[in-house]
Amino acid sequence: TPDPRGASGPLHTLGTREIDFLRTPSRTMDEIAGFSPVWLMALTEVDVPRQLSAARMTGNMFRIAGVTPLLGKTFGMDAETPGNENIVVLGFDLWRASFGGDSAIVGRSISLNGSRYLVAGVMPRGFQLFDWQSDLWYPLTISPTDQTWTGATALAYGRLRVGSNVA
Repeated sequence: TPDPRGASGPLHTLGTREIDFLRTPSRTMDEIAGFSPVWLMALTEVDVPRQLSAARMTGNMFRIAGVTPLLGKTFGMDAETPGNENIVVLGFDLWRASFGGDSAIVGRSISLNGSRYLVAGVMPRGFQLFDWQSDLWYPLTISPTDQTWTGATALAYGRLRVGSNVA
């Protein structure tokens, strides 16, 4: 698929089991993360309900990107486990527009698509991953017991091991 952001070369989406497979120890890669943008979520139980653009990602994506939140924290690898995924990190603009910039939002739950999500943190103004416009980020779950390799909706990102090269 051509890259909608204009980067050269094709992008290929992967399923979560493929990302899990790529994470097996490697001589060339230190870490692999998955990122799945453009998920729509309905924010309700606020003064002005709205539809949001969300991105799902593995628990190590913030770490690989080298970013820290303005408030609170990001989610970790444990959030990838099914049953632990109801946690979100808000974008700065969403935090200001829908929650009045209230720092007490961290640790509270919000309603997204009719489910409760715990707010772990808020990212700094202008933060985006890979030029994808997202209002919030939430975990991409990976189940090691999943027998299917379908659901190819994620992009894989990796960090080369020191001493390795792209070739």
